[in-house]
Amino acid sequence: MRESFEKMPKEQRERLFDKFSRWQQMPADEQAHLRFMQEEREKRTRQAMEDTIQASGLKFDDAQKQKFMEIYKRERRNLEEELRKEMDQRRQERLPGLQKRVLDTYQKEAAAPAPSPSASPAPSPAP
Repeated sequence: MRESFEKMPKEQRERLFDKFSRWQQMPADEQAHLRFMQEEREKRTRQAMEDTIQASGLKFDDAQKQKFMEIYKRERRNLEEELRKEMDQRRQERLPGLQKRVLDTYQKEAAAPAPSPSASPAPSPAP
């Protein structure tokens, strides 16, 4: 394990260390929730792999299936990373528009006179 950590690019090691530090600081109930979410992701991924194998019509022995699953996981990680980058880029492109809309809306709402207390109907007396 130590060898694989040392082979990682520096920024990947730093991200891993940051995640580990955050994990250590996290309350136990939050850790349990994250574990549950990870297990659910893994279940969905395993099911997607099984569905892919079944749809392919291929028959694998254990070693072939293991190799297929390794390739699937690797390609899935690549896809997820690519999608994350695309979403980050789209988010960055759209932030200026969001900021302008928020500022415009705030200025309109802040400039509008606040309703006076006497404008609301008086409560009727209780019987």
